[in-house]
Amino acid sequence: MSVAPPESVLLVTAAGRSGRMGRPKALLPAGLHATASSFVAEILRTAALAGLRRAIVTVPSGEARHVVEAHLGRLEPFYTPSGEALAVASVENLEPALGITGSIRAAQPLASDSALLLWPVDSPLATTSLVRRILATATATTTAQAVVPACGARQGHPVWFSLPSRAELIRPDWPEGPRSFLAALERRGALATVQVRVGEGDDDDDGDPFTNINSPEDWARVYGAPLPPPSPHQQQRQQRQQRPPQ
Repeated sequence: MSVAPPESVLLVTAAGRSGRMGRPKALLPAGLHATASSFVAEILRTAALAGLRRAIVTVPSGEARHVVEAHLGRLEPFYTPSGEALAVASVENLEPALGITGSIRAAQPLASDSALLLWPVDSPLATTSLVRRILATATATTTAQAVVPACGARQGHPVWFSLPSRAELIRPDWPEGPRSFLAALERRGALATVQVRVGEGDDDDDGDPFTNINSPEDWARVYGAPLPPPSPHQQQRQQRQQRPPQ
């Protein structure tokens, strides 16, 4: 049975330009097989299986916005264990200079009454097992304003933020965005951690919440082969996106 607090909403931050990848990171294949799902689809599927019912995906402006939103529109529904379809909305990040903070601020009107499970699209390797344990810890805590997967001093994604923490989370003056806010919560004793389990079997393995796939070299290290080139259609869109205005 799902342990997700009903007010928790998944926020997938996918508003980066991703020039090195030749396409938006949200569309990158999550595997070598020709039918591998995309990064954003893998995250949405994992979150739905963990019991989340609502998701917001932040998208970049311009041509890339249309590419990502068209991809989202083509995805088959993702279902929770209770059979409810995950409701997915998208919103443009109009403050890209703020990075992830800009995405969180963009999503605020769509989830102002909800806790957030923050999940950058370039970290698609966490499993349903880990997400369930994060949400269970969030449900059980009475003091923590955030729950983060950890191994020793390393912290990964996704990260849960409580509703009361939202006003402080979206402040634009954190030097490193949510990372700085998490450090402040840790100093206050308001940060809970979920210790990551790796290699303990299919049902218990938490995957890899620490790896960010930010370049073709990162993708190749994770999947064991070079990143396939974008399709001709994606290449044309990328060229139009990079072309200076006339």
